[in-house]
Amino acid sequence: ADLTGGEMGDQDPFHSLKSEIETAIQEAASAHGWSSRQVEDALSRIQWDVDMVEESIERIVANKERFAMSNDEIQSRIKCVQNWKRQMDDVRADLTGGFGKTSSKGSREALLGSKQEQEERAKAKKALERDNQEFMEGEGMRQQLIHEELNVYLDALHTSVPRLGEMGLTIHHELKEQVPNFVADATSVCASHSSFPTPKGPRFRAGHGEK
Repeated sequence: ADLTGGEMGDQDPFHSLKSEIETAIQEAASAHGWSSRQVEDALSRIQWDVDMVEESIERIVANKERFAMSNDEIQSRIKCVQNWKRQMDDVRADLTGGFGKTSSKGSREALLGSKQEQEERAKAKKALERDNQEFMEGEGMRQQLIHEELNVYLDALHTSVPRLGEMGLTIHHELKEQVPNFVADATSVCASHSSFPTPKGPRFRAGHGEK
C-alpha cells in the first residue's frame, strides 16, 4: 500500500503509521530482556512499515502532478525514513553488546502481545491499507474529473473562436454591401428634393401697386 498526504486531506494515514513506527523502535531499543532473535523479529516488522512509507514517497515523487503534496512535506517524510533507518541500525549494533538471551513465552508476548492482540494489529494494518488505497483511488478520480472538465472547456473554446471569427467576417461583408446602397438612397432623396418647383406668386413693388 502507498501512503500520500500533505495538502491532499486529513484522511492521510501516514501520521498514524509514523506514530506506530516510532513507538515500535523505542520499544525495541529499550527491551533489554529480549533475545537477539526477538529484537530482530521486531525490527523486521518495523522494516516492513518503513519500506511501505519509502515506496509511497517514491511514488509521490514520480507522480507530482497527481498528488498535491508540497516539496517541504516530501522532504520531511524522507528525513523521517532516514531517521528510522538510523535508529534501527543503532538497535542492531546494540545486539552485540548483550541483550538478554532468554526466549521465554512471556518475553515473546511482551514483544508481540497476546495472540488476540497480534490478530487485532493485523486487522488494523489491513484496514489501514484498505483505507489508504480507497483514499488514493478517490484522489485519482478527482484529478481525472478536473482534467476532463478542463479538456471540455478547452474544446468548447477552440470551437467558439472560429465561429466568432466567421460571424465578424459576415457582419463586415453585410456592412460593406449595405453602405453603398445607403449612400445611393440618400443621394436619390436629395436629388428629388432639389427638383421641386419654386412657388410663384404676385409681385409687389412698393408705391406702384400690383402688377
